[in-house]
Amino acid sequence: MEVLFIFAAGICALYFVLIVAYSGIGTSFCLIWLFFAALCGAASRLCVHVKGHRQSLPGRWTVFLFTTFILGLTVLAVMVGFVLKAAKTPEKQKLDYVIVLGAKIYPDRMSLTLKNRLDKAYEYHIENPETKFVLSGGQGRDEYLPEAVAMYNYLHLKGMPEENMIIEMFSTSTTENIAYSMLTIEEDMKRTESKVMEDLKDSVQIKLRERIEFGIAPVDRGIDIIEESLKERPPHPGKPETAAGEEEKAGKQAADMGPSVGVLTNDFHMLRAIMIAKERGLKNVSGISAPSDPILFVHFCVRECAAILKDRIMGNM
Repeated sequence: MEVLFIFAAGICALYFVLIVAYSGIGTSFCLIWLFFAALCGAASRLCVHVKGHRQSLPGRWTVFLFTTFILGLTVLAVMVGFVLKAAKTPEKQKLDYVIVLGAKIYPDRMSLTLKNRLDKAYEYHIENPETKFVLSGGQGRDEYLPEAVAMYNYLHLKGMPEENMIIEMFSTSTTENIAYSMLTIEEDMKRTESKVMEDLKDSVQIKLRERIEFGIAPVDRGIDIIEESLKERPPHPGKPETAAGEEEKAGKQAADMGPSVGVLTNDFHMLRAIMIAKERGLKNVSGISAPSDPILFVHFCVRECAAILKDRIMGNM
């Protein structure tokens, strides 16, 4: 058993060196791998100690340390399993809105994490041109402009139309990303509803002018014209009344749930993002996974477990 722990300690130490060599010592939470290496080393020493005292029963501290170590390892493994399961969730098509979560940008480039998210957003846009994208991300202390602005510039250069993008540039965490994006979506829906009503009024005015031109008496406020138009057009042509009723009921249920919203982030981050979105009141929400850096994927999953525990304790999800 001690050999297994020594091997695990070596793997953790080597992975720490790889992380530092690949992305720098400033990589968030990278020191956890040195902690894991030290923990495995201590577990190996504990195994040697227990072997040397086989004649006596293990002390209370020995039992406590072994139990804590195994319990912690089990909890970590279960959480990583949930993270991996959420990463594989199939995406839904034709969503009303997609919230694209921001990530680190550098003076000369954006992080690979953010680039992968934006490439996935553009790919989704090609397949779903009617979907609107909320680009969510504020400006960090060491960032030269808000993440949302960099995201807008990148997608606009790739060819995404301006009318498909909405900028939210005040958030500084995943929780704020979701909260501010929800407010942004509500404001956009109000603007859209207002525009629809204006278009409807314009349409009524046009029909009134047509009636006057053809010598037909105008109708007060155009209400009768709208009612006539609705009577002339059956709600569900070619479908039986029962099917129409079922669709109407389904449409009402969908309206009660609000707009369909997707949260687009990297695979390792999907579980926490969706849990926060649901905690914030989004009912009709689903995930869209972007790939992550294959070298740092394991590190991101472990870091995400710590973030989930932190957000759970703070009541964010």
